[in-house]
Amino acid sequence: MDAPQITVRPLSQIDSVVVESFILRHPSHGPGHRLALARVDAALGCTELSCIALLDDRVVGYAPARAVRTKTLRVIPTTNVSGGRLVACGPLVEPTLPKAQQAEVFAALASAVQAAARREGAEWLRWVHPPVLGDLPTLDALDPSPLLAAGFELRVLPGLLVDLRASEAELLAGLNPTTRRRIRRAEQSGLVSTEFEGSAAADALQPLRQHASAAFGAHPNADQAFSALLTLLGETRGEQTEHADSPVAPLPPSALLQLLCVRHATNGGTLGAVVTCESNGLAYYFLAFNSAEGLAQDANPVGLWRAMLASKARGNRWFLLGSLEYGEGKSARISAFKRQFGGATVLAPVAEWCARPLAVAARQLLTRGVTALRSSRRG
Repeated sequence: MDAPQITVRPLSQIDSVVVESFILRHPSHGPGHRLALARVDAALGCTELSCIALLDDRVVGYAPARAVRTKTLRVIPTTNVSGGRLVACGPLVEPTLPKAQQAEVFAALASAVQAAARREGAEWLRWVHPPVLGDLPTLDALDPSPLLAAGFELRVLPGLLVDLRASEAELLAGLNPTTRRRIRRAEQSGLVSTEFEGSAAADALQPLRQHASAAFGAHPNADQAFSALLTLLGETRGEQTEHADSPVAPLPPSALLQLLCVRHATNGGTLGAVVTCESNGLAYYFLAFNSAEGLAQDANPVGLWRAMLASKARGNRWFLLGSLEYGEGKSARISAFKRQFGGATVLAPVAEWCARPLAVAARQLLTRGVTALRSSRRG
């Protein structure tokens, strides 16, 4: 009797129930693996290139990948393929398979996504893993050999991770003293935080639509992404329906996105909001929306602090504030804001494969030339 063959094909809409079930049952899944987030990415103009692996019609692997179009020097368009645009993640392979078969599944998935990246004209394929897998640091838990065998290079990305297993008093002590005072003053002045679910969440966030551009990094499709986010928030909390002929048992409810809004106790109205993406014990600081009035009244630090505590109350073990950047510019300022909330600097592995090495080398050379020219003109 012939051995069962591993087949790989692109992820399709009809796969969503079974693949989501596979993701949630995998011990190493993170928020970025969740299929619902692809709807926000699609609204931002990303192209779905994810693949699944099957063995006897059973899902045994999932490799998330979405093409992200960017511009370099404002004139050169480029395309990256990443494992999710807004939340980091990497491939998942069925852990109960024999090691040799796991390696075969991984190699087949990597090859399929690499081929999709070439067809898309991408320059890079990047998989950024979350800094923790279950209760272990990813650098300890991840076996890099399949990535290296598939031709990837590895580097690390610094980020901030808060251990929510600490007490509230310990978490509070970890905040920057100035930030603690700002939060205390803001709440004493009447700012209150409220969690919303379902249609109430969509209604509560709607007044901040005009601030979607800032939340989505001034992306031209920010309004479409905001609409997709409202739809996700408006759906019934965590309910997952299984088809009658599905080969997997129904899963317990598992919420994905959580919304916490900050208002004024007397004036009402939403001043700011924090959206967290939560899965497998990891809560990710996904998006923040802030009105000018809210920023003036410190609704932003209140919202993030209360979102951390709400994530802890829901049983999450970790709160990922996100990656860290230094130097000048908006990203560095956002990183400085994150550092006010404590947490440990952690290193997350990044696997990179260059799809167009000559094009990348030429672009890097051009970038250095333009930078040198600008410097000489300023001098």
